Amino acid sequence: MNFLLTSAAKTFSLTAIAEMSDEQVEELLKSLRWPETEGRPVCPECGCDAVYVLKTRSQYRCKRCGHTFSLTSGTLFHSSKLSLRTILQIGLLWANAAKGKSALEIRRDIGLNHKSSFVILHKLREALFKNRDVTPMTGSVEADGMHVGGAIRHANLAVDRPEQNTKPTPRLCVIALCQRNPAHGGALRTLVRVVETERAAAIIDFVGEHVVQGATVYADEHAGYDRLAAWFDLRRVNHKRGYRGDGGENINLCENLFSRFRRLQFGQIHKVEPRYLEVYANEIAYRIDTCRWDNKRITSDILGKALRTGRSESWRGYWRAKAGPDVGPLQAAA
Repeated sequence: MNFLLTSAAKTFSLTAIAEMSDEQVEELLKSLRWPETEGRPVCPECGCDAVYVLKTRSQYRCKRCGHTFSLTSGTLFHSSKLSLRTILQIGLLWANAAKGKSALEIRRDIGLNHKSSFVILHKLREALFKNRDVTPMTGSVEADGMHVGGAIRHANLAVDRPEQNTKPTPRLCVIALCQRNPAHGGALRTLVRVVETERAAAIIDFVGEHVVQGATVYADEHAGYDRLAAWFDLRRVNHKRGYRGDGGENINLCENLFSRFRRLQFGQIHKVEPRYLEVYANEIAYRIDTCRWDNKRITSDILGKALRTGRSESWRGYWRAKAGPDVGPLQAAA
């Protein structure tokens, strides 16, 4: 049975959030920001946990250095006008969307304007991207690539559509590494990287950086993966003959990731700018890794990452991202 059909998948709901008091919402988010002290506030300036509460301002003041801060100070929600309850609701709605959540849906669900919804979702993606587990993978790892973009945009009038006048959109490749979970056969951990083309140099660089030498790597018949045999136990599946090899070789986890990404691309966001492609792909990688988590655990994890991540240099303000290193390595291509 699909895990999402079980009662174990739904341990949190919007009704439960509505029934929580403001103090309960605050205590929950405090426990996510400061898990080391079990929710007791810690001064972001000096690290002292001796603070007192400014009840009239919903802020804290450090007894050592006198610094005044709030629950969201210095986080991705810094200077946000959203209430703590709204932040918790957005986190749950994001967690419940198995194939991604659009800013327009958040706008209708919560009552925000589109600009605020767009920015808050990108801040959550930034939290995931900055907190990725990039330790080398072991065991069995699948590797594959997916091309995004490159569609031809034809002119409106038929007389203006000679081949030389067509303008293709930028075409990039998402390379995915999926470490298999021996317990249930699903994904234990997934990493993605955006490159210009699926060529051997980019593949060797990515796999060599994130997979321990000697591990078993599964790939398809693409020639760019041939040279991996020098460092890994390389096993291939020829998709021209079938989805699985004679010995059970397959890259179904990667194919699952790409399928979910297409559903996000065509069903939710519709258009992917090159500079945001890696954070969108990383979002789907996270959803693949947590597909057997209950929704309260996912909500707590994503909001905890956002509350423990520093202020965004890219998503300040409420419309376009500023040029900076936090959006992704290919933002210059946009």
